[in-house]
This record gives sequence, C-alpha cells and structure tokens, in this order.
Amino acid sequence: MLTPNALTAEYLAEISRRGMAANELASVAHRCFDLSKTTYAGRCLTRPVFLDYAQFSGLSRDLDNLDTALSSLPGRLFDGDVGTFARAVGMTEVQVTAILRDSHTAPTRLARADFYPDVTGFRLIEINKGSAIAGLDTGIGVVTGWLASPEEWAAQVDAAMHGPFVLQRRIRPVPEPFPAVGGIEEWVLQWGIIMGTNGYSGVIARGSTDPNIGLVNMPAGATGTCCFYETEPSAPS
Repeated sequence: MLTPNALTAEYLAEISRRGMAANELASVAHRCFDLSKTTYAGRCLTRPVFLDYAQFSGLSRDLDNLDTALSSLPGRLFDGDVGTFARAVGMTEVQVTAILRDSHTAPTRLARADFYPDVTGFRLIEINKGSAIAGLDTGIGVVTGWLASPEEWAAQVDAAMHGPFVLQRRIRPVPEPFPAVGGIEEWVLQWGIIMGTNGYSGVIARGSTDPNIGLVNMPAGATGTCCFYETEPSAPS
C-alpha cells in the first residue's frame, strides 16, 4: 500500500480521533446533493484525495512539458505539415480536411491526462484532448494483456497490425488507504488530471478495490472523489 503523504496521513488521523464513521462524509454529500445525476451516479469514495505541494508542483510541470512536447510533434517530425502528421497517425482524409481548416491556430490545451501512482510516483497512462476529457467515452476496446489468454492476445495483436493501434506497458498501481467499516481498505486510484489554458485545472479521481482492473472507468464500475492540493509548501510543524 502507498505510504500516504502528510496531508492524507493527517486527514486519516483526524477522522480516527473524531471517531467518524467510514461512510459519514459520503452520507453527508448524499443528503446535501442529488448525486445520482453526477458522472458516477452517486458512487463516492469515503474520503477526498490530496496532493501535497511537491506532488502538485511536479504534476503541473510535467503537464506543461507533456503538452509542449505533443504540440511540437508536427514541427519536429513533419516540418510543420499538420496534414502529413495527421495521416501518419491514422486519420482519414475527412478528418485531415477538418483538422486543416483550423491548422493556423494553436492546439487546444484542454486535456485530461490519466495517471496511476506506482512506487516511483505518478505514471502517465494516456492523455485525451478536446471532447474526450470527461472520462465517459474512454476505456472501450482496450485489451488488458495480463487477463487475456495467449491465443486471445495473439489474435488481438494480429488484428491491430492492420490499423492504428497503441501498445502500452502495464503499470502496477499501488493502492491507497481509505476508511472502511472495520478499518482501512485499499483502493487503486486512477488520477484524471484536467489541464486548461493556465495548466493544472482539477482532478477526476476514480477508484476500484480490484488491483488487476486495468482501467478504472465508468464501464468497470468506478467510484469517484474530489481532490484538494497545496499551492505552496507547508510550514514546518
């Protein structure tokens, strides 16, 4: 299990000191709001998640660097020819025509980058730009290789060779502690970091108790929560 940062450790210690029930925070949220209309249909984790200043500032820098690197690809690899770049990554001619209509403007910075935390820190899974950032339309058509038989994996690889595909290395996420009836429960989190014009713009945090889930998303029954973060270092205690 992931060692909690100082903010998370303080939160867990405080709710223990107060003797709060594990589901108290979620119960209050359900009483105050109609959560059935939210993305996660009212499914709430038992606490928020926290980013300390080092994590927040590091993620912010990484997001800016990632966006700069992606936006520079047409210039670096195709002499600035956006149409050639689009065809190289598998776009159809209809899509290329649509892209070229607005190729004179800078690419949008509106994006959602999905991360898993492992023993080394936050590891990028994927980044979605534009209309795909909400998280509802991703995760479809993904084959988790460690759950597939050798025959199924071979068939999927053969099919992928005839069109655009992405092969990703498995990231083994480290679970985080959450209050539960009877003690602490381990949840695997997928952090959806929202990026806007000014960089970091929020988090969609999704959780599952299944360490082998592959992708924590709505079709797989994800449970959501919010995130609090430090914008400056904490004063020494």
